[in-house]
Amino acid sequence: LIMKTTFRAKKQSAKEQLPMFAETFIRVIATVYVVWAGLGAVALAWTYVAGEIALLVTVLFFFRGYPVGKPSWEMFKRYAAFAVPIAIVVASTRIMTNIDKVLIQLFWGAAEGGDYFSIYRLSRFLNQTTLAMGILLFPTISAMHAHNDMDGIKKISYAAERYLSMVMFPLAFGMIFLAEPAIHILLSNKFFTAVPILQILPLFALLDALEKPYQMKLLGMNLPHFTRNRVLIMVAINVFLNLLLIPRDIQMLGLNLPGLGAMGAAVATVIAYAVGLAYTRWVVWRVSRMTVNWRIGLHGIAAMVTGFMLYYLNELVYPLVRWYGLLLYSLL
Repeated sequence: LIMKTTFRAKKQSAKEQLPMFAETFIRVIATVYVVWAGLGAVALAWTYVAGEIALLVTVLFFFRGYPVGKPSWEMFKRYAAFAVPIAIVVASTRIMTNIDKVLIQLFWGAAEGGDYFSIYRLSRFLNQTTLAMGILLFPTISAMHAHNDMDGIKKISYAAERYLSMVMFPLAFGMIFLAEPAIHILLSNKFFTAVPILQILPLFALLDALEKPYQMKLLGMNLPHFTRNRVLIMVAINVFLNLLLIPRDIQMLGLNLPGLGAMGAAVATVIAYAVGLAYTRWVVWRVSRMTVNWRIGLHGIAAMVTGFMLYYLNELVYPLVRWYGLLLYSLL
């Protein structure tokens, strides 16, 4: 991880990604062989070890020739000051992204849980674009901050927000308006009960994308405590709303609740991310007086118009039943 993070910090994306490709490639080949030969679960566990060995060897190969200095107490303190808030963020995010699935399983059973988890995976796929942008944005802003280039940070933050908005608005709204054919093609008709969930959940990926440039701005300016605060606020809201919206009742407390199940979890997730976006934008305004770029609202309007057009094309002209039809609509 130290070597991979070095590549990321130097924006050497190929050196960071190729070892991960090597790990997946070796693990998949080993998995196919183990399953084909019927070697059992223990052998299957060893395929992950083989993959990690491939990753380590590849990383070491790319890392040769890089200078390695001696650690110092001052460096340790600087890293600890940054890492502790981020460690809290990682742990809290794990809670937030899993508590809804646990509660749905507890109060509604496996079928409802399967509906929600499948739709969550589809919506989470949208976040890969956001993640890729963040990987490059963080070291770029960090380097600018080291040179006190505040104007450059402001420009690149606005630009990143603009381009993420241009990509994510049509993706999210396309998925919302074409929820039923998307589930038919990507999952199966057995998941049609999850259509209302897919008409809500992609909004969290959109909100996360709009927040990401400013989160990277704060991290790049060595202000990780704001990221920690954002996630803790989101976790508190998410857990409270999940407990409020998912169960039909909590008998031990004598409470009758809305009982929205998986839809309640989707609503809770979207609200939590909306609050997280609002908090980050407020902090960015307080720290650097960066105002909201309201022009990205045009992307939202354009995406809604496009979504309606695709919806009626699907209903009246060419119903989507095959994957290539969905690809065509996506290109449109």
